[in-house]
Amino acid sequence: MKLKKSKLLMPGKEPKIEIFFSASEVKNKYKDATLLPKWKAFQTVIFREPDEGFSNSDKVAAFDFDGCLANTSVKRIGADAWSLLYPTIPGNLQSLYNDRYKLVIFTNESNIER
Repeated sequence: MKLKKSKLLMPGKEPKIEIFFSASEVKNKYKDATLLPKWKAFQTVIFREPDEGFSNSDKVAAFDFDGCLANTSVKRIGADAWSLLYPTIPGNLQSLYNDRYKLVIFTNESNIER
């Protein structure tokens, strides 16, 4: 079993975090949800595999999902449990992606599986 090594790099600094994992630890499901093609889960992290020809970038744009990108409700379940905070968000995220930013979206919602 071949191990992959990932490092979190900070510009001008030595790597601070090293994560070792095997391909068998990467799943196509997160809790009870089956992920869309190219989306994978490793422990509590959900990520998308890079597309062919995707080049690496040092630019990162990170956002908190609830309260920054979306209004959320812990009382509701499913697609109606959240709504975009602003209608311009999809276009702005697409623009960042087109400008070669890595997009990272965080959440601490306890009911994310719903």
